[in-house]
Amino acid sequence: EREFADTYFEHYAKRGREAVAEFTPIPWAKGLDYEVFVMVEKSDLVTLFEGVCAEYHVSIGNAKGWGDLHSRAALMRRFQQAEAEGRQPVLLYCGDHDPTGLQISGTLKSMLRELKGAVGWDPSNVIVSRFGLNADFIEALGLTWIEGLKTSSGKDLGNDDADDEDSHFLARAEFVQDYIAKYGKRKVEAKAGSYQAQLVDCEDKLKIDGSLFDWF
Repeated sequence: EREFADTYFEHYAKRGREAVAEFTPIPWAKGLDYEVFVMVEKSDLVTLFEGVCAEYHVSIGNAKGWGDLHSRAALMRRFQQAEAEGRQPVLLYCGDHDPTGLQISGTLKSMLRELKGAVGWDPSNVIVSRFGLNADFIEALGLTWIEGLKTSSGKDLGNDDADDEDSHFLARAEFVQDYIAKYGKRKVEAKAGSYQAQLVDCEDKLKIDGSLFDWF
């Protein structure tokens, strides 16, 4: 009886191993129109959005490591493969509404383009779209503006006096001056009060059009 049981389980264990080896799943992205990657400025936004991103099988990353060439190259290769398979690459970005936050979202594509030669792929067709703390979003929800443009380092982007030790070295940069001219010396940070609304906006962005997630 013991010998029969051992043989029985060995037989089905072997069949199980063979089934796993032969199993070829259908790629979840097959038939979709878009390849989406969500990038956020702060690590706590990763925590906020990872649930909805997981629901839609969308990867998410922190922009703090964006300066790393390997991270950018890896994302480009992912988009390159997606484009070769007929999907439109989309990079969604969420960050603070301040000079650097807006500047990052405006330069993402150019930062990818810097590696065009190394990767062997042109990212010109990548759609870069900012969501969350945009000016219309802030005004529509009545979110609170924070007066001043001090950064986490304690330096002030709103102080362009080069002789003042509190002045940020980028205070005279064109993108900072453009921001101040348009919005004043104030900002809105991604804090708890706006999280739920940003989460809804993230999900809305993940539904770019009716064909984006037809597979689900």
